[in-house]
Amino acid sequence: TGEQPRGKQAEFVKQVDHRIAVLQGPPGTGKTSFTLAPAVLARMAAAESAGDRLLTTVTAPSHNAVDEAMEDIVENWAALTDSTAVTAATDFVRVRSGSGEDMNSEGRHPAVEDHVEFINYYDTADVVELTDVLRPHAVEDTNATNHLILFSTPTSLRGAIDKCAAELF
Repeated sequence: TGEQPRGKQAEFVKQVDHRIAVLQGPPGTGKTSFTLAPAVLARMAAAESAGDRLLTTVTAPSHNAVDEAMEDIVENWAALTDSTAVTAATDFVRVRSGSGEDMNSEGRHPAVEDHVEFINYYDTADVVELTDVLRPHAVEDTNATNHLILFSTPTSLRGAIDKCAAELF
């Protein structure tokens, strides 16, 4: 739409050095489209400039809100990657209690189909895969080669971490 972050939205996007950032506000205020995606991509670029890899969790109270944020971030990442080819490899993981096929994929952006791994934390093979993706970011003395962006509701995130924790810690 050509819109850009304004005021406090722009300030939030520029704050790339915080370990935890919270973005909240009423519906329709541009949190997802004009603030969240640019903020995640700015943090990714800052980590990359420092020679690090980003581990980020994007969470919201509803699956619809998580999916909207995921689509916006992945779509913007794909456009940036296609135009600049400078972003490091990035793993996008959507965690939930159900498979990606359980989600309505109609109208989903092709970048989501191409780049997001859907993890069902009740599926043993998916938990093993998630553990392998998390390990370089969570275990000391390992070096992450990819950025990792997790998308989940808080409940699904806790379920997934509970299942992976024994292998990671």
